[in-house]
Amino acid sequence: MISVSQLPSSQSRSFDRLIPKDEFRAILKLSIASQLYLSGNGPEVLALSGAALDNSTENIFNAFIEAHRIPTPTGICWKAFDKVNKTSTPHIFLALIRLIAPFVLDKGLSPEQFQTLTRAEALSEVRKAFAVSVEYAAPKPGSILNLSILAQLATFLPVQLPLEIASVLVTKKGNDLDLLAIERSICSRSQPLLLLASGYLKETISTGAHNNGHVCFGVYFPDNPRHYACLFELEPIHRVFWSGLANEQQAEFLHVTSDDGNASVVKAEIRTPDGELIRFILEEGLGNGLFSVQETGQDNAAILRAFNLEVVELIGFPSGVTTLDLPMDSTFYVREDIVING
Repeated sequence: MISVSQLPSSQSRSFDRLIPKDEFRAILKLSIASQLYLSGNGPEVLALSGAALDNSTENIFNAFIEAHRIPTPTGICWKAFDKVNKTSTPHIFLALIRLIAPFVLDKGLSPEQFQTLTRAEALSEVRKAFAVSVEYAAPKPGSILNLSILAQLATFLPVQLPLEIASVLVTKKGNDLDLLAIERSICSRSQPLLLLASGYLKETISTGAHNNGHVCFGVYFPDNPRHYACLFELEPIHRVFWSGLANEQQAEFLHVTSDDGNASVVKAEIRTPDGELIRFILEEGLGNGLFSVQETGQDNAAILRAFNLEVVELIGFPSGVTTLDLPMDSTFYVREDIVING
């Protein structure tokens, strides 16, 4: 057993009112690994993805770092934390319930019980306590979609979305890019959809220093006209921009221009509640992509990422299906036979 005094936070002597970066990165990784508990996939499933989990952790960590107008070398200020958490990661720490509940609800994890167990027996009991009560097979990966990407999406997409049964509807790569087929699927949708696009950065304007390498962007299209769409970046900086208008109030959220019946440019555009204009553009003929953020009253983009488009993927969720219904007493998080009643 680990004494509380041995944990890093207990030894902290910092009084600068900042969240220590290293400790924050560690709790982020733990939270991301636990994101898919609603889908019946425990932290051990994400842990097996190794580098992919590390990459998603860095993407989200980068968002909190970039939120500072003036960089802080030792930590993250609470103003930056609130700014990012409000729009880009509103659900990320809900996953911590999954980690805490077994210690609260499982009678077998009491100190008195552990005193009579060997180390091997104690480890076995902990493993049992953290076994999920409902388990689903992980969604089949696509060219972009994988478990770590799904975990990132879970930090901000509506909690009712059934991530455990997400499916790749269309994948287009390189010379096989066919935006017309994707556009038709989006415009005729009867289910919530995600459009993901990935490639390699070729030009950027940003406040951060993460200016090269692989990038991934996307759009969330709700099926309910009263729900809100969003544009987002997943890599290298996790950030989400929600529309200030419900889907039914937006005129031409998705624009498509075509040449001789073939879609050549797909553009999604929203304006946030703060007045920011967010654009996401894919060009089939040139294989280009563009993601930009233009702040209110400014002529030039505050964030601009131009990239070589490599893969476009459309993800679907069955309409009318919601994620697991959880009991209010948190008993979902532990096995049925060990719940404390009364």
